[in-house]
Amino acid sequence: PISVVAPIVAANPVLVLLYHVALGQAPGALAWLASLAILGGVFVIARTPEPGESQQPAEGAAPSNDVTKSDERRERRVTLIIAGSACLAYAVLIISGQAAVPHLGEVQTTWIGRLFSLGLLLAVFAVRRERPNWPLKWLPFLTLQGLLDMGAYVALLAGSTAAQPALTAVTASTFGVVTVILARAILKEHIGLPQWLAIGVVFAGVALLTWAEGG
Repeated sequence: PISVVAPIVAANPVLVLLYHVALGQAPGALAWLASLAILGGVFVIARTPEPGESQQPAEGAAPSNDVTKSDERRERRVTLIIAGSACLAYAVLIISGQAAVPHLGEVQTTWIGRLFSLGLLLAVFAVRRERPNWPLKWLPFLTLQGLLDMGAYVALLAGSTAAQPALTAVTASTFGVVTVILARAILKEHIGLPQWLAIGVVFAGVALLTWAEGG
C-alpha cells in the first residue's frame, strides 16, 4: 500500500542528516529527537498488519488460508525491503546531486542523471527481453508525470545550493503527506488508526527536523 511505502521513503532525511554528521556537522538535540520520531514512526508503519491480516492463524483454518496469509506476509516483507531500498537510493541521489550542483548546476546534473537512468532502463529491458510498450492514450499522463518529475528534481537540486542543503531534502520529503492523502482519496486505501498516528509522527518529525535545522 502507498500509505505504507510513502512514509518509509519520506524518512530519507534521516540518512541525509547522518551523512552530514559524518562530515562533522553535528545536529542539535531537537534534530536528533526529530530523527528518532521519524524512525519510530516508520517502524510502527512497517509492523502494522494489513486490514484483515491476523497475527495468529484462526483455529481450524483451511490450509489454503494459511498459505494466503503466508503469501501476504512475504509480499509485505518484499514491499518493505523495496521501500527501504528506495529510501536509501533517494538519500544517495540527494547527497550525490548536492555534491555535483556547485560544479555543474542543477539542470546539467539532472540531465546527466537522466541519461544514466535511461541507460539503466534499457539494460533492464534487454535483460528481460522486453521492449517498452504502453497504450497511446496514456501518453499525455506519462508526459505530465515526466515533466513534473523533472521539475521536482531540478527544484530539489536548486535548493541544495542553500547554506544548509540538508534542509532541502527534509522539506522535499513532505511529498509523502500529499501521497498518502491521494492514496486514501483516489485509490480508497484503508488506513487504520495506528497507521494514521505513525504517519503523523513521521511527518511531525520531518517538520521538527526542518525547524531544528533551520534554527
